[in-house]
Amino acid sequence: MTMPVLAVLLKKMTLTGARVRKEGRLIEVCVGRADPFRVRSLAYLLLNGFERRYFIVVREMPYCLMPDAWDHIPSSAGDAVRDRRCRSCRFHLSCLGPKRRVVPAAQKDAPREVAFELTDRCNLRCRTCFHATGSRRLALERVIAVMKAMKRAGVPQVRFTGGEPLLYPGLRPAVLTAKKMGLEVLLNTNATLINQEDAEFLACHLDDILVSCQGCDGATEEYLTGGGRFFADKLRHIRMLTRRNLPLRAGTIVTQTLIERLPDYLSLLQSLGVGRWELYRPLPTSFSQKRGMVSRDDFRRLLARLSVYRGDMSIKFANPVPFCMADDLAASCHLLTGGFWDDGHSRLVMDAGGHFKPSYALDTDLGTDMLKAWRHSALTPLRSLSYLSPRCRECAYVYWCRGGSRLWARHGRGSIWSEDPWMSHE
Repeated sequence: MTMPVLAVLLKKMTLTGARVRKEGRLIEVCVGRADPFRVRSLAYLLLNGFERRYFIVVREMPYCLMPDAWDHIPSSAGDAVRDRRCRSCRFHLSCLGPKRRVVPAAQKDAPREVAFELTDRCNLRCRTCFHATGSRRLALERVIAVMKAMKRAGVPQVRFTGGEPLLYPGLRPAVLTAKKMGLEVLLNTNATLINQEDAEFLACHLDDILVSCQGCDGATEEYLTGGGRFFADKLRHIRMLTRRNLPLRAGTIVTQTLIERLPDYLSLLQSLGVGRWELYRPLPTSFSQKRGMVSRDDFRRLLARLSVYRGDMSIKFANPVPFCMADDLAASCHLLTGGFWDDGHSRLVMDAGGHFKPSYALDTDLGTDMLKAWRHSALTPLRSLSYLSPRCRECAYVYWCRGGSRLWARHGRGSIWSEDPWMSHE
């Protein structure tokens, strides 16, 4: 969609009675006294056409009217108007409720996604990886049992990861079972082991695939992953997948190599037909702390450089980064996703030993039962955001930012309840 289309769409939104504000890359729509059903149809057009380029917020919209866009709807304060069914909805404490008697199905109190670390095994040795390579793997029967529980609980999305999930012998049966259950299926892989038959299978049965892309050529791939000899194969496999129209994201941990050679990374990914690029703040590893150290200022400069990118590829920083670290948040907010998908806010991860944890790297043992893990007392203070300062809790972006990374808070300040070291005090 073009900019004139955006202007027309925002104008139509105001004609419904909704309040609309556009500042830089932020677009904020507040339903207010408007009919949420009318606003909803326009909000979906706005998200589908411009979500890649703008940070879009829809305030005072009942979650049940846009259940697949709930990460764009912050908590609302005010007098609620609720149907009896609202009491069973996971959002009942933060939603104003519908303004009509007709209420869609309540959103069950369950995670949006469960990610399975199918195996600890991996054929690469990435310097930036937080995982230690091992020999554990989940029993296929255990994976299927949890997916059945997901189906009953209304969890819509399953992700298979590792280690390297293509080394897991039960991957295909797991994918086929998930699809038969009607789940959305996502896969995280380094793409070095995919053959023609795999590409056909994955394109037919996956809803999304995330490919780890750490280097921009054989030399940098060798330095960062030890897999330089696989680099040409990886590129060929990515092209095999994109040619089959499988939605594909590239994922790269930010390193000094990436910062120094950003144009080379952009050129490579665009030549491969990659439509979405996810960047990740490095996790505390010996490499990220020493040779590959990326400072807060490095990250800020990278964010500023990418905020003026005008290509067709969607770029997001997809793990927790404090929004307040940005020099010009209005210009770069569309690049940030914050902590919304980490630390047990919307997803659970099952490790290769069969235990749930809040995120890939935050290894608090939540037990082996999915719903008990989701409702575990350890997650209550995390979700309440009570650990944040009053200044943080008053920020317009707190619903998404969540105060940055709890893992980095623990590593840099000694406790997950401390401030993220990259938090701004300006």
